[in-house]
Amino acid sequence: MVINVFFLFLYPFLHLNHSNSQSYFGVIFHVITEQWTPLEFLAGVQVTTDSTADSYAAYIASLCNIWSSLKIFAFNCDGGSNVKATAQQLRFMQIPCGCHLLQLTVKALLEKQIVAPLLQKVKQTTHHFQSSNKAAQTLYNHQITAKHKQLKVVNNNLTRWNSTYKMLLRLQEIAQDVNAVLRAEGLFHLTLSDTSLSQMSELLQCLHPFYVVTQRLEAADATISCILPLFRGIERTLSQLQGSSTSAAMTQYLTVLSEDFSPRWRQAYHAENVHNLLVVATFLDPRYKDRCFTPAERAECNDKLATVAHVGLTEPPILPASQQVYKQISDSIDWFSNQPTDDELTRYQRVNDVPLTMSPIKWWHQHHQDFPKLGSLAHTFSCVRASTAAIERVWSQAGLLCCKLRSQLHPHTLEQMLMTGFNAKALHNMATFNKE
Repeated sequence: MVINVFFLFLYPFLHLNHSNSQSYFGVIFHVITEQWTPLEFLAGVQVTTDSTADSYAAYIASLCNIWSSLKIFAFNCDGGSNVKATAQQLRFMQIPCGCHLLQLTVKALLEKQIVAPLLQKVKQTTHHFQSSNKAAQTLYNHQITAKHKQLKVVNNNLTRWNSTYKMLLRLQEIAQDVNAVLRAEGLFHLTLSDTSLSQMSELLQCLHPFYVVTQRLEAADATISCILPLFRGIERTLSQLQGSSTSAAMTQYLTVLSEDFSPRWRQAYHAENVHNLLVVATFLDPRYKDRCFTPAERAECNDKLATVAHVGLTEPPILPASQQVYKQISDSIDWFSNQPTDDELTRYQRVNDVPLTMSPIKWWHQHHQDFPKLGSLAHTFSCVRASTAAIERVWSQAGLLCCKLRSQLHPHTLEQMLMTGFNAKALHNMATFNKE
């Protein structure tokens, strides 16, 4: 199989064995083949006691030498200083993780004093049922007796996206059963008052847009073309909620979220080469080219197409295979600089709206011969992911494998288990995509 371009993820793993200082980090390649088939595979997992940029860069370079046919385009990270330094050493374009940005804004609200009393009460109530098997069983029995759906309380986990939202949502769903059990046990201080439930409902309304967009960005088919429309959608939703809010508390929640989110994500993607990539990738997504841009912004896309590969990418990465993709992009961009504003670009702009459920990769697979130059760019940008969700799933799997019963698991064995499990699923997904 000939590989056209890949997108690289790197994310450091927490200490796997608390008795030593070893840490684990892995690299995932996201590939779009010449047949327009997406493929995401785990290239390697390394055990190290040196979690520095030098160590990461050396390991990535070794993987890229092994996969020398791959053409390197970009590097996705969550903002860690050592990971950013790795990208700088390798001279990769750094793409922020969209999900990570969303969670930082949510965290900014949850750390405010305005929500502290409510969260403390919710956590105490949730902890009561999670720390006591008797209380959990009593809740279960009550739900059966009342002919209600049997649901457990959910605790929040700071390392998991949307965990606080899910905790609040679940407690809201079973609040009637929870209060009944707590009153029967005489634990009135843990019951949820009408005021608490009202505040919980308002907080959930404010966090809901972030929950929905995070789910969309962590999907297997979410590329960087989703960032601009989805993040602008969050801004519009927050503005609409502010305009219709009649609650002082909810208005405060929305103000904190709005004032944190807009400057945060715009600053994260402010580098000119990354911003140009964001705009052009969105324009080349047939689902969003007419939905996301104003007429003036669509006109500016022509200029972005003419500059996207030149700003910040004048020095090719140190890995020889990487130079090929930059030349490919530059050649395609030069075509736009030397052509009048007609034909291919104009025909693409006149394409009817594509359903939001349509895969842009499948659309370009069907139409790339109609738009050869634009298709070449779309092929490259389709490999750029919106988040680091893929590597997060690897670490979740690693956490399940490395339990107390496997405390002596050899690092090489763990690597093989992770790579076999992840890549077998990747091949299955690729086969399924081709059949569709």
